[in-house]
Amino acid sequence: MMLPEFWRAALLALVIAGALAGMNPGSLPWASPMLVAWVPLLVFARKDRAAPPPEEGQGAFAELARRCWTLYARACDSRDADAKPTAVDAALGLVAPLCAHHLGCLESAALVSRLDEALGAVERLERFRGHPLTGGGLRGLSTSESGMLAAALIVLESALERMRRAGVASASIEACEARARALREGMDFAFLHDASSGLLHEGHDVGSGTPAPRLQAAVDDAGLLASFVAIAEGQLPLRHWQRLLESHLETRGAGTPDAHAAVEQLSPSVFLWFPPATLLEDAARPAVETASRPEASLHLQALALRFKPGSPVDGLQALLEAEPLASPRSLGLTLLALTNLACDDILIQHFHRHWRIAWIDVLVYETKEAP
Repeated sequence: MMLPEFWRAALLALVIAGALAGMNPGSLPWASPMLVAWVPLLVFARKDRAAPPPEEGQGAFAELARRCWTLYARACDSRDADAKPTAVDAALGLVAPLCAHHLGCLESAALVSRLDEALGAVERLERFRGHPLTGGGLRGLSTSESGMLAAALIVLESALERMRRAGVASASIEACEARARALREGMDFAFLHDASSGLLHEGHDVGSGTPAPRLQAAVDDAGLLASFVAIAEGQLPLRHWQRLLESHLETRGAGTPDAHAAVEQLSPSVFLWFPPATLLEDAARPAVETASRPEASLHLQALALRFKPGSPVDGLQALLEAEPLASPRSLGLTLLALTNLACDDILIQHFHRHWRIAWIDVLVYETKEAP
């Protein structure tokens, strides 16, 4: 029945209209017809698509992803128990078992067991305003890494809700879902916002109580997920997204990022949709170029595959075989990217289906051209 979808789409159109009225009232006359036409489009765009079994779809990606899961789980099991995970490590620890479940590697009971352990690891981390602190004596936090963790919690919460509604081990699933929700709700991004620039600080030094001097100033920045989630949570105003877009338009074409920056720029694409012919996709292109270099790492090449439809997986297979001792982070990012390719963007679906995210989906469609 399409009626609930219609009302959700209509509500989203009203929210957008309200935002336009507050930010740019003169745009309403020309925007109104588009918003009316947008409702039926959203109805069909938001219609749930069940992820097909990998065997019926991207079999090569699924086979590679399963191999990656085996290596990732082995690497995590052999990791030093005293090592303090970063926010990104924690995010991968939460979502990797979910990937294995979608790939058919973990039954529901095994998934719940691994999630219970992964959630406990996050809950035990030293945190400030919900953000895990970096290791060593720095006692700081990274906005981009926290954004990755917040997005992972949203994906996990959304996936577990679907499983619970389907009646899969409902009591255990509900407990894990509640823990993920509590961790997500405890993450405060508002204090990282610089009011004068409208942008986010790259981090915060808890010891001195001072924000990082540098700002995250574009949609190709590693903090993209932090910005998107913070807006969805109502912690940042919509105009923050506009500031990111403006900054991107001012600086695009500045050059090709190095391998480390390229990985950070493409990492949000495992959760956030980068529609073709949008500013988000445009911002990702330089990083994709970096991934095309012969020396590009396993996880960078995997992250770039979604932007290169039809690309063969032979090179990735060779890299995976050549890197049996790759780090858990490299294997984890590769696993997430390959699972999306094998399972109809299942992690992206989970992220965008979450009730907190659905109302700002329209932001990813920005296609403004440079002046």
